[in-house]
Amino acid sequence: MNDLYGKLYFEEGIQTGKSLYENYRWLPHLTIPMVKSIVKHTKMSPKSSILDVGCAKGYMVRAFRELGFNAWGIDASLYAINHLDETVQKGYTRIFLVYRMQIWPFRDNEFDWVITKDTLEHLTERELDFVLHESSRVAPKAFHIIPMGDGESYFCKDYEKDITHKLRRPMGWWADIFQKNGFRVLKKSYRVKGIKDKWYKSHHKGNGFFMLERRNG
Repeated sequence: MNDLYGKLYFEEGIQTGKSLYENYRWLPHLTIPMVKSIVKHTKMSPKSSILDVGCAKGYMVRAFRELGFNAWGIDASLYAINHLDETVQKGYTRIFLVYRMQIWPFRDNEFDWVITKDTLEHLTERELDFVLHESSRVAPKAFHIIPMGDGESYFCKDYEKDITHKLRRPMGWWADIFQKNGFRVLKKSYRVKGIKDKWYKSHHKGNGFFMLERRNG
């Protein structure tokens, strides 16, 4: 699996036909405003602790940290973990290599939030159930950004260019799967201003944004 998410995927994805990534790097003028939009939309407390699931090289973790949050990350790509943004590794490890069906190396309720961006669509339904179970275990709240589809293809056709994408589901399907896995859907929408604005112009239902809260009992 790690071969799927190796150097060619992150650095030469467009020219090799593996992904939409090219020279995957820190772009603060994009990532920091996006994270600010996440914070605003979720009304996240400045004292919140955050786990970025599918963090790749850790750029969203870095952005959250630069804004004063206690942010960590996990990813299944050995290449990404071996090429982490150096600032997120200073002092002590904040990002871990975790394979898809591996229990996450954190205590119950260790975080306030789990965040994913362009992550859940890479999973099988069985893997998704496992990830949502672990998300519910380590944090009471979650925010997910997911490409939307009709079950067969994505509404934004460029998403088909990532050969590792698996789930092409509509908003209602995602809401149901979150509820089935013990979450209450607090907000769901096709647009959050400041996040994926370019994609919204391409297709108004191209991405789904979900804010969740764990149900107790």
